[in-house]
Parts: sequence; structure tokens; C-alpha cells
Amino acid sequence: MFLNGAASDLVPTRSQKGPVMTEWYFVWVDGLRGPAPQKWSADALWGQVSRQDIIVRFPLPDREVELSLDQLAKLHPVPVE
Repeated sequence: MFLNGAASDLVPTRSQKGPVMTEWYFVWVDGLRGPAPQKWSADALWGQVSRQDIIVRFPLPDREVELSLDQLAKLHPVPVE
């Protein structure tokens, strides 16, 4: 599961067969100090679907994949209950 890292870690790489297409999600989880933003690939999401601490997840369009967690948090704020 990808939680933190440089934006360059999030960009799909090119192979000889063409671009590797990975779907990314911006996720708010209930953390020890309140809601915590995370970025997950579709592969990581597969094993996390039944987690009880997920508040909300947003599928990321290609133009948002390279944004930082701070930028994504401004675009996709945690929902107010």
C-alpha cells in the first residue's frame, strides 16, 4: 500500500509496450489524530475495501495523480458529518 512519498513515485512508468495505467484514489481514513489523507493505487485498494476506518475515497483523474496530499486535501476535503 502506498501512503506517502514523492510525486514521482505516483507517475505511471512507460515500458516498451506503452504506458502502465494505474488507477489512483485519494482516501480519507480515520487516524489517531483525526482524518488523515492518503493516496492509494487500485491494487492497494483491493485489499483495503473492508477496512472500517475509511471515511471516503475519491477516484483521481489523470490531472490530479501527481498532486501532493495537501493539494488533494484542498480539492477533496473530508466530508462534514
